[in-house]
Amino acid sequence: MRHPDSRRSSPETTRRAWWSRHGKTLVAMVLFPVTLGMIPGIFRLQEWSIQERAYQEPPFAVDGSSSELRRTIVVPTLETPFPDGRNVIWCASAQLAWDRLKEDVVKGPVELSGDIANRIASVLNRSAIEDRAVAPEDHVSLAGWSKEGVVARIRQEMATHFPSVTPMMDETYAVALAYSYLSVSLPFDPPYLEGEEPLRFVDPEGNETPINAFGIGKRPRLVIPGLREQIAILYDRPDEWTSKRTDFVLDLCETSETYQLLVCMIPTPTSFQAALQAVEEKIETGRPDLGTSFGHNDVLIVPSMRWRIDHEFVELGTAIKLRVDDKEAFVPFRAKQVIEFKLDRSGASLVSQANDAAMALPLHFTVDRPFLLVLRNRVNKQPILVVWIDNAELLHKAKAWW
Repeated sequence: MRHPDSRRSSPETTRRAWWSRHGKTLVAMVLFPVTLGMIPGIFRLQEWSIQERAYQEPPFAVDGSSSELRRTIVVPTLETPFPDGRNVIWCASAQLAWDRLKEDVVKGPVELSGDIANRIASVLNRSAIEDRAVAPEDHVSLAGWSKEGVVARIRQEMATHFPSVTPMMDETYAVALAYSYLSVSLPFDPPYLEGEEPLRFVDPEGNETPINAFGIGKRPRLVIPGLREQIAILYDRPDEWTSKRTDFVLDLCETSETYQLLVCMIPTPTSFQAALQAVEEKIETGRPDLGTSFGHNDVLIVPSMRWRIDHEFVELGTAIKLRVDDKEAFVPFRAKQVIEFKLDRSGASLVSQANDAAMALPLHFTVDRPFLLVLRNRVNKQPILVVWIDNAELLHKAKAWW
């Protein structure tokens, strides 16, 4: 997806490589095959930055199986408790597929084999994604029986809505399929700026890692029309009397009508459910008498990240209860998820230097400690992607101090 903007930077701006475009696109594909043999289900989420001009794409911070990660986990529900010292990832695409499995195949609560799997299933059964939380044009979610042609229906819907995407399905021997493909675009317009120097990200153990970052630097003083206006300070702890803020909630793309991207510096939560509740309480508190505007001298620095993770939900067990040929039986069930996510720079915009008088103490919103990233529907607040960054395992490492 290419954001329509034909503007090009001047040679001077080109030499200052840290001024550049940022955007995000979230793509998720989910497949729940239910089979008479051990055929895997697949969830897939992909994320690309929107590119305006050629640039060297950064390498993956992580590219492989979740079993190889020491400090990152993927969870099936927002209620899953957080372990200590881990990054945590959740995406709504799995829930979208589960909802279709429950409504169109099982036609009731889904039952899995094993106590642990059933406890998770009970949470998924009551955690349906709200209607229109994802715009209809941004996803395809279907489920049905193979003998009734669900595979052909999935291929037809994907060809209509996402013609350039080939659905990843292994329907061999499948009794039933639940499938979801999600594609959400949230460009930053005007673009954010590439960091002047690496961000020193510090994890709870005190380990410091140089990370590439983007945002709005403190010098040189530049005016980019609309750049600061797209940031909304939804919460900023009022009893902090220094420039560097440590407890805040920012909306990085206030101009987006459908989706909202929040960056939240909050204490380590016990689960995503607790984190989202805490964030909502902070937003309700707001900034009395201060408003949400990002100041002319305020600074924003956010870590860049790019990762791809192959994960299997072993906690969901290996069998699902279905009525097959008028008989209820547990048939093999397996779920696998591949997640690819990137938040990175691309493109350029008009940049001019300016001098203006400082009207207030500059506030520095530097995301250099553990933080929460939330992509959600702006209207009904349904989360689509939630990531807790505890450590630097998923962040884009800088090669050297600049």
